[in-house]
Amino acid sequence: MQHRMHIGTIVSDAMLKVKWMHGGYLGVIEEWFIKRLKIGDSFVLAGKNVMLSMIKDMTVWVKKSTATNTIIPSWMGGRMSLSANLGEQLRQTCSDALAIGRK
Repeated sequence: MQHRMHIGTIVSDAMLKVKWMHGGYLGVIEEWFIKRLKIGDSFVLAGKNVMLSMIKDMTVWVKKSTATNTIIPSWMGGRMSLSANLGEQLRQTCSDALAIGRK
């Protein structure tokens, strides 16, 4: 019963912890974003420019970066997942707007 209730649920990608090389915790980031980067690439997380140092045991280790050319992360889970009811309502709203625009 629980399995059937979760059919259609959109699951997010694996999240990796992001920690400073000197030990502090910075946040989390999706695996699909990090796997596109190479060691030494810089990205922005929590408002800070960081450089990828290594990935080990589901943890991304970073250093402070002074690079001006940084990558802004995006999240696959941020693709606006919609429930069936909300999706239907959104389609209706778009259809109504299209019909008004044709008049």
